[in-house]
Amino acid sequence: MPTNEALESYLTGNSILGEFYSSYDEMPLDVLGKFISPFFFNDYWDICPSYFGQSYDTSLGLVDYKAEDVVDKKFCSNGFFVGGVNTVYTNNSFGTIMGGPLLLDPNYSIMLQAVQDLRIDTALQSNAVRFSILGVRNDQFVDIADPNSATRRITVRTDLDSYDPTDVSVIYMDVEGDPVGANNRTYPDPDATSPSAADIAYVRKTIADIVLNQIVDEDIDFNANNYYQARSGEFIYASAGNLAQGGGDIQDMESAQVENIQVTDNGNFYEMSAIIDMPLNFTYGTLVENSASFSSFIEVLESADALITIVGSEDKLINFLNLQRTFTLFAPNNSAVAQAISDGVIVDPSIVNGLDDLDKAIAKRDLLNFAKKHFIQQSLPTDGKITGTFPSMYYSKIVDFAPVYDQFSVVNTTTSVSITNEETGDTVTTGSMTNILSKRIIIHETNNYIK
Repeated sequence: MPTNEALESYLTGNSILGEFYSSYDEMPLDVLGKFISPFFFNDYWDICPSYFGQSYDTSLGLVDYKAEDVVDKKFCSNGFFVGGVNTVYTNNSFGTIMGGPLLLDPNYSIMLQAVQDLRIDTALQSNAVRFSILGVRNDQFVDIADPNSATRRITVRTDLDSYDPTDVSVIYMDVEGDPVGANNRTYPDPDATSPSAADIAYVRKTIADIVLNQIVDEDIDFNANNYYQARSGEFIYASAGNLAQGGGDIQDMESAQVENIQVTDNGNFYEMSAIIDMPLNFTYGTLVENSASFSSFIEVLESADALITIVGSEDKLINFLNLQRTFTLFAPNNSAVAQAISDGVIVDPSIVNGLDDLDKAIAKRDLLNFAKKHFIQQSLPTDGKITGTFPSMYYSKIVDFAPVYDQFSVVNTTTSVSITNEETGDTVTTGSMTNILSKRIIIHETNNYIK
């Protein structure tokens, strides 16, 4: 146990806690818990002389415990009590990317709550991995696209009388743009006697999904002009030395700027000027926005009955994709689809409805298989890093009740991606449009179709 003098000297000295708090009474329990953990040990022999320099506290943190620090000691009935040490031992709780602003600054309390709800706080204290966090202050959760909706936008309420940045046990969130008008309201209801558990769960999941888009499991080089995958599965484009963009930012021609950098033992915490927005559209909506190049492939999807309507939105889902995962669409442009029709691989989608029942069924099957071949089960931006062999969504046979997907080897550079069918040897390379970011799927234009 450190003496009063040691505790006072630590807080008023050059300590990270002293940057945020002037007394121990001000500290939240989360902070105090991590602060005092280096003073507790599971067994008394952990602080015996033979263990000096290799003592691990109850949180398994290495404590640099020395005999010369001890000013009082007692052997009690249920353990060894060191009644006084004249120093304060620290662990890596405040030196890692979980420390600093995320854990200590109340302006990041909503982001911290999301990290804790996701149970990734322990992982973010690991020195085995490098991390980058693009910090989101509480007042930056404003007019953000709901990652699980085609239409909703959310704003966290920090203007309520009950709002306390140090207490985020209940977070209030406004929803707008829901196609069911009654759902455009504040979650949970601020006037309710007690908050709805379902509302609280919805708010926490939505915020957690947004926060995952701000965490990258590697160092970001903002001078690289390259793509980095966040824990959400979506990609962030870092450029110009201090700018970051998500899919929504690119679509809106906006960017977030690095305002300050907190360097930690296992990565950098970037204080940003704005949140990093996820892509705004699903793949169908993104193709429609670029219909000058992809109108024929849109017809393929429509004629193959591969689309699912989203109520209240003109966007649609693709019915053979599980968007809990991420994919790449090598989208054949209009000339590539025309070539596939000319080669007899598929029929012209515009004539499908005029065919008799048998021919129509065969045509729809071929169109669906054609579409599936162009979706690769891996996110592949032109980052020059992600290589390997990956399956498409197309399979022609099933072995032991499992589909055998076509396999493609990938050559990835910072300007293009080429994929080669390992069975046929046919190669397709990206065209002029690359890295079009839609929800969970990266789209690249190709001038040829995949065989």
